[in-house]
Amino acid sequence: MIVHFAGLCSWTCKFQDNLFCLQTTKAKAASVNNLQYLLTTSQLGLIMLHGVFFFSHSAELIFCRKLNLSKNLWTPLKFISFCKVKNFSVPLTVKFEDVHYIQFVSDKVYIAAALQNDQDSVYFILEYLEKTVSLLRDFLGVLTPVTIQENVGLVSEVLIESLNATCPKLIEPYKLKPFLCSVVPCQSKNSGKTEIMNFMPDNLFGTNARKKTLSSKAKEKPIITNQSQADMDEVFIDLIETLSVIIDATGLLLYYDVQGKLEVKSYLQNDASITLFFTQNTEGLSLSHILGNAIIHSNVSEDDSPNILKIRAIPGTTQALKYCLNDKSAPVALPFTLFCSIIPFPQDKMIAINLKLHCSLPTQHPAVNMSGCINLPADTFTASGSSTLANMSFEYDRTSNAIKFNTPLFPGDSHHSISAKVLLTAWRAAMAHELSTAVLKFEVPMWCHSNTTINNIKVTTANASQSSFSKQVKKYIRYLTHTFSYEFYLNENWFISDN
Repeated sequence: MIVHFAGLCSWTCKFQDNLFCLQTTKAKAASVNNLQYLLTTSQLGLIMLHGVFFFSHSAELIFCRKLNLSKNLWTPLKFISFCKVKNFSVPLTVKFEDVHYIQFVSDKVYIAAALQNDQDSVYFILEYLEKTVSLLRDFLGVLTPVTIQENVGLVSEVLIESLNATCPKLIEPYKLKPFLCSVVPCQSKNSGKTEIMNFMPDNLFGTNARKKTLSSKAKEKPIITNQSQADMDEVFIDLIETLSVIIDATGLLLYYDVQGKLEVKSYLQNDASITLFFTQNTEGLSLSHILGNAIIHSNVSEDDSPNILKIRAIPGTTQALKYCLNDKSAPVALPFTLFCSIIPFPQDKMIAINLKLHCSLPTQHPAVNMSGCINLPADTFTASGSSTLANMSFEYDRTSNAIKFNTPLFPGDSHHSISAKVLLTAWRAAMAHELSTAVLKFEVPMWCHSNTTINNIKVTTANASQSSFSKQVKKYIRYLTHTFSYEFYLNENWFISDN
């Protein structure tokens, strides 16, 4: 018999009651043995999990972690077979053979949790599963049956450290990672405070013939392959920046943040010393300014010259720098500016939106994969749009009540107009506040917003006899700037009454 869980709204009170009991139990168990706390928690029936398991789209069990305190005899194979019969069109929460399941898909696998009864919180279990998946993505990249099976020890360790008997612990990734491997400590120059860098060593299971653990940004290409040595001698230097901007209706910059990182991907068999020579750019930020706001890996050392950085690279991926730039007065031009005009037609219950979008990027570095969104009033009936850019497409999304536009390429050093017409079912003064923002997302390959550039790379090994080694190494420099959120506030003084 299959019974769906009750409405999710009814779980809120149960979650609050369970959470209060759980906090009370923790307070009472602070002065006693931890084992007594675990037994007390399981006896109360708080978040009693039978286990957590992964399965593929082909209905194959990938990994299952059954919990010792679970007294229910269950098997994930029956639930997987049930999902296959239903063509994987299974609700988020379902009861099957007296066991409650919570499941969702992530990348190329399904992750599911088996619960004892319906007194446990769906919200709490979902949050735990999402945090577990997010942590595994940091270690393995894309979750596939192959990556999970090859790193079954790491997956099992993550579940062990994130569970107290049968009760999940919502541990933040930066708190959990030190218990899984030897994380490299690093020190911020400004604060002097030692922090833990988001870094995972590639040789977690030893330096064997195959790389076992991938970082989230690593490519699918293995570190050690069966190719010839000439094809394996490659070094990639990746400088990636994430831009977040908020600009008000008058053009004033309200929020500015750049999160950058310098990654070194070494496809060499041995450790190597890499020297980076940065270009002194008067229009951008200096290397000393970036290093002053950076968390630096212990394998990175500065040279006497202000434009030289030395890195000891191990085979695999090393995050050498992680920096943050949020100085609004920095001499860096914003890639996009917006001029907005909103014309109301109260008698026709229509709004005309005219946007002039100017791109100040260099002509050789246009914005690609650009998408935008204009949030519309709640009383919108329909909407349409057009643009002077020929390859821009428009769509009115009723679910999110917004006009969405996309273009594969927005040319640099150019400006284009975006026009939209919005038909309404009612005319209200509150529409001026609902039609308030336009958000852009885009990428700029081979360009950094901070105008930081690397002029040359020198690679040497510990063996000085290999004089021609540096000439044989293939060296690549890659830049990428993409946006987390690029938001414009629209003018709200356009509304006029229909009287």
